[in-house]
Amino acid sequence: MYAVAEEPHSLLEELDRKRRAELRSFLTHVRSRLHPEEVGLPEVGRRRVPGLRRPEVAELVGVSEDWYRWFESGRPISVSSKFLSRLADALRLTPFEEVALYRLALPDLYRAAALCAGVTSANAQPAGVRIRTTYPLAVCS
Repeated sequence: MYAVAEEPHSLLEELDRKRRAELRSFLTHVRSRLHPEEVGLPEVGRRRVPGLRRPEVAELVGVSEDWYRWFESGRPISVSSKFLSRLADALRLTPFEEVALYRLALPDLYRAAALCAGVTSANAQPAGVRIRTTYPLAVCS
């Protein structure tokens, strides 16, 4: 049996906060690129911000508005790969963006990517690397 060194609890909490913030930012960004008529929905009323509204995304994906809002806000809920695939299709994500979606939506993937990038301190910054909001996937070699 191998002994696995556990990261300090505060590091995991900090990584999770960062993941939830990145998830919100990512989904808000990709929603802003699409217009209702591009995805077959009618344009209803004036919009204060560009792009799809959360209820429209929920409708496209087939989940309730509340559930999608919880997901986008980063609440600790379970998501299936089927849901993530439907969301990627609805938001017309590129393959690279779809990988980023999975990494951000699944805490274990996010933590693994961060640890591969060298996150070791309580400030959750990779050694010598600044976490950017371009949603890259860290790959361990």
